[in-house]
Amino acid sequence: MDPYQYGSYAHVGWTVGHGVWLALAIAIGLYFLPTLIARGRDVVSGGAIFLVNLLFGWTMIGWIGCLLWAMLGETRAHLAWRTYAAYGPPPRHWR
Repeated sequence: MDPYQYGSYAHVGWTVGHGVWLALAIAIGLYFLPTLIARGRDVVSGGAIFLVNLLFGWTMIGWIGCLLWAMLGETRAHLAWRTYAAYGPPPRHWR
């Protein structure tokens, strides 16, 4: 008798195994959501957000702190604009 014939449940373990990997990938994505947001916004302190999220994200206070930091942190574009507004354009030899 063929174990993969119609009505057989021999393939269910394969499907459940893939579901576990999918759930694990989604959980890791949600855990590192602050890091992904910081990377997408190009936040200046993105590396620090990653480290704090990695080490203290499991406390939920650390995760929420990282999420707020990623959403409210200064971006590189804003830093460049603020520097240009305060000091003017960079010297010609820097361009």
